[in-house]
Amino acid sequence: MPIWTGNGSTNNWSDTSNWDTGVPSNSTPAIFNGSGSNGNKNCFITPSAICSSIDLTGYQGTISFDNSLEIRGSVTLATSVNFTGSQGLILGAISSNSLLTSNGKWLDRPLTFRTNGTGGFSYSFTDNWRVTNLSTIFLGGNPVDIQGSGVCEVQGDFTINQLTSGNGNFRLTGAGSLSTSQVISARINIVSGSNTIAIQNLALGGTAILTYASGTV
Repeated sequence: MPIWTGNGSTNNWSDTSNWDTGVPSNSTPAIFNGSGSNGNKNCFITPSAICSSIDLTGYQGTISFDNSLEIRGSVTLATSVNFTGSQGLILGAISSNSLLTSNGKWLDRPLTFRTNGTGGFSYSFTDNWRVTNLSTIFLGGNPVDIQGSGVCEVQGDFTINQLTSGNGNFRLTGAGSLSTSQVISARINIVSGSNTIAIQNLALGGTAILTYASGTV
């Protein structure tokens, strides 16, 4: 189980010496717990990286999203962590019921759900999240199933590229757009305040619920 030690000569995720058992892969998790003398050393995502899951509980450093990070399973954030950089998280689960737990830490970066083309997958928001943009990308036509009691607040664009299902709650608070070319059957809660949200090609089906509070749509 790779644990971030920060003992390498660089801050790079890809530096093997920064991990106790080598760089995480698509089959191994990434653990940041602040242990050891350099355990809170800042981490740069360079180049793009991948791991089976990530847990930031106890980490007090900064993760710089200079490139994207793909996570194949559950995500646990922590309020003690700082995020910089313009890239975000790609969630490409290969199994069902991966958990997304923010612990009150806003990602404030793009979040992308992406299937791997071999089957559908599901995620559950265990608490509230906030991201800049949210999109779903599908390879092989397999849907993402988004569940959970938490609400994901999207400050910019919410783009659905293919069928999305589930009972996820989404709140759009910025001046972005909600667009899809396929039927969506997820529950969407739109709260736009005084801003304008443009809805394009939206088709609701199944158990879909689209609610709208204020502002202009």
